[in-house]
Amino acid sequence: MKYSVALNRSEKWDMPKAHQHDFVEMLLFLNDGGSFFLQDSVFPLKRGSLIIVQENISHRSIVTGNTYERYVLHIPRKTLIDASDLKTDFSILFKENYCFQLGGTDFEKLRSLMEKCSVTPKEFGDDVLRNCAFLTLLVFVAKLLPASVTASGFHRGLSSSIGLAIDWINSHLDEDLSLDTLSSQCYVTKYYLCRLFKDETGFTVGEYILQQRLLRACSLLRKGESVQKVGEAVGFRNYNHFIRTFSQYMGISPGRYRTKSKAE
Repeated sequence: MKYSVALNRSEKWDMPKAHQHDFVEMLLFLNDGGSFFLQDSVFPLKRGSLIIVQENISHRSIVTGNTYERYVLHIPRKTLIDASDLKTDFSILFKENYCFQLGGTDFEKLRSLMEKCSVTPKEFGDDVLRNCAFLTLLVFVAKLLPASVTASGFHRGLSSSIGLAIDWINSHLDEDLSLDTLSSQCYVTKYYLCRLFKDETGFTVGEYILQQRLLRACSLLRKGESVQKVGEAVGFRNYNHFIRTFSQYMGISPGRYRTKSKAE
């Protein structure tokens, strides 16, 4: 089975912009400090925080402490399908984003399973034991997932003003999103909006708008939409500006991204 698990420790971690993956990502945090921006919500990070991010969902870690320590598990959708059985369908279960806090016993159990899955097989049978630990981990986590803690229904961790701003931005990416328009929708001054937005999300308003436009562009390109139509659909009025901006931030031109996505 194809998956990867790693224990990552970083000093003074900084993730300058949100990103997305083409696989399910599971993160178990081992220390306190910081927050996690997931699509349009912010969640506090504490020892025992478990976050599950679906494919192609915008997310970003915002760390306030000196050390950022977590287990990271990457699971391709095909692996979830292959690991499933008639009465145990992981591919259906892991279709939501989840953010919740584990208690002491559950935290230690999951950390132990993550550790077993991260060991590189060296001797005869090690790969089988590793896969057994992985399947045990999936079952264990699945039993921890009540519907009440899905991220779609979880407390957003944002003030009402910033929640309104994010909802407006995500619903109007094809329009001219000026600070004057946003501040009027949120009933605050644009100066207060800028400061509060940065404090709560870790992004400036402009950074958030740009990354949401680019992530929406990626989604449309994967569906086979033309580059020109995609640029217009995400608010770029100039075709060449869209190509330059997409290429700069994504490391690949929109045309090549579209072709690459169709081939996969």
